[in-house]
Amino acid sequence: MKSIRKSLDFIIYSNLFIALVALAFTFEAQILLGQPLSWHPYLFIIFFATFFDYNLHRLYTLIRYPSAIALEKHQWVRKHKLTFYILMCISTIGFIIAIWNAKPEVLIVLSPLALLTVFYSIPFYKSNNKTLRLRDIPFLKLFLIAFNWTIITLLLPLVQAGQSINITDFLALSLERFLFMCAICLPFDIRDMESDAASGLSTIPIKIGEKAAWQLTGGLMITSIAVSLLYHGVKGDYFIAAAFVLSGLLNLVLIQSKQLRQHPNFHHGIVDGTMLIQAMSIVLAEWLKTVIL
Repeated sequence: MKSIRKSLDFIIYSNLFIALVALAFTFEAQILLGQPLSWHPYLFIIFFATFFDYNLHRLYTLIRYPSAIALEKHQWVRKHKLTFYILMCISTIGFIIAIWNAKPEVLIVLSPLALLTVFYSIPFYKSNNKTLRLRDIPFLKLFLIAFNWTIITLLLPLVQAGQSINITDFLALSLERFLFMCAICLPFDIRDMESDAASGLSTIPIKIGEKAAWQLTGGLMITSIAVSLLYHGVKGDYFIAAAFVLSGLLNLVLIQSKQLRQHPNFHHGIVDGTMLIQAMSIVLAEWLKTVIL
């Protein structure tokens, strides 16, 4: 049992889990875009870019703010520094190889999004010993993360396949995904309220309070479910619509559970895992559709 717990902690806190979740989220996008579920080289980019970026953010934080390692959310790194640096090297090498073998079109789309991701963690402006990262801009952090996840996981499958899509369909798919990502990113801002306030960072939870922030999280998830139900229902894709509703309601229960919020893996295991639940639900719905119809 102890070895299983250690293995789970390694997968979650090494950021392997969130990188695998990014793959699942992209497979979901393939289905929603009407593509066959298949493996493409650009998926290596998504995996290693996620793996690299999340470790880069952690590395910069530990170098720029050494005292941050004492925070509970960095306790795994504190106990496994050598392992973390090895993983940082692996993620960097993997990302470089994936980029080197990518289609030019994919790189063109990825480049501006990659810059946003990098400058989220690393300062792009410095004056009078003060640095500015994108995440330091008031209220931007939540929306920037949600935007990047939404656009990268939807655009790259389109670009790779050379597929065109109706702008209304793209906006509807983007909206349902963006609302969902906002709903699951907000709990991280709630967790970081104390440290963000201490560093002078303005976030939505700090502005409206913890209780209202949790209510907003639920509202965003419900709105995402409503958009999905409306869009896929109108299109007559009832299997996908049902999958969004059922997975959305399950994820809503998981995120709003006060008991689960006390679990040490609530944020990096349960909240991040809601993306996996949604993706698996969509894949299952697509499979059932082919079997039944």
